[in-house]
Amino acid sequence: VQSAGSTLFMGVLSAVQVLLHRYTGQDDITVGSPLAGRDHADLAGQLGFYVNTVALRGRVSGDMDFLSVLGEARRVTLEAQEHQGYPFDSLVEELDLERDMSRSALFDVMVVLQNNDGVDLTDAASGTGLGISAVDTAEGGASKFDLIFIGTETAVGLDLEIEYNSDLYEHSSIER
Repeated sequence: VQSAGSTLFMGVLSAVQVLLHRYTGQDDITVGSPLAGRDHADLAGQLGFYVNTVALRGRVSGDMDFLSVLGEARRVTLEAQEHQGYPFDSLVEELDLERDMSRSALFDVMVVLQNNDGVDLTDAASGTGLGISAVDTAEGGASKFDLIFIGTETAVGLDLEIEYNSDLYEHSSIER
């Protein structure tokens, strides 16, 4: 059984893959995504940064309907979750790809779903704890990828932000 966040992520991933297919004409679409990296029970209650990046490679063709693309995204995402513990750097090293240090080794597009805003870590017994809020770190900075699609779950749906490499894209292209 998939959580609502996973289902929403697969929908965002599918929409991004369809968009990229439409604009590039490519059928083989690989995007990156961070996974929480907390698949071991001993890590569930710990604070810390356990994120690992996974490459999600999907097939999209012009004759596929959206439900077929969504099914492919589900398959690819579930496979990635099974292997999320494998370090991304080790994968890149093992593949022994010809590297261009000005870009990511496996993908140029990242898809992120933020579904942890407003998480309450208050200790119910003592009434003390931590609060979590989003911090915008991209303001005025350079994008690490050609495109980053950042979906944020809200009480009423999904907000989508697109971060882009301004050396490659005009603002009007991104808005379109």
